[in-house]
Amino acid sequence: MSIPASGLLIWAAPVMGIYTVVVTATDPGGLTGRGTYAVNVVQPNRPPKVAAAQLSAVAATPFSATASATDPDGDTVTSR
Repeated sequence: MSIPASGLLIWAAPVMGIYTVVVTATDPGGLTGRGTYAVNVVQPNRPPKVAAAQLSAVAATPFSATASATDPDGDTVTSR
């Protein structure tokens, strides 16, 4: 993690968790100010998983099958 002179906090690859970040700013006269931040790095949204299955159909005969999918984050899944 780094904070260049622009003040933009840069963290290339944070790991999930809660972190305390203390930022210190210094002026040309040597005076400083500090701020403490709590940074909560959350799990990224993951894609749904579609249950793969081998299906068989007979040519020229109506066919239907049910697709099944779940979301590892518990989000509602829709199919189309």
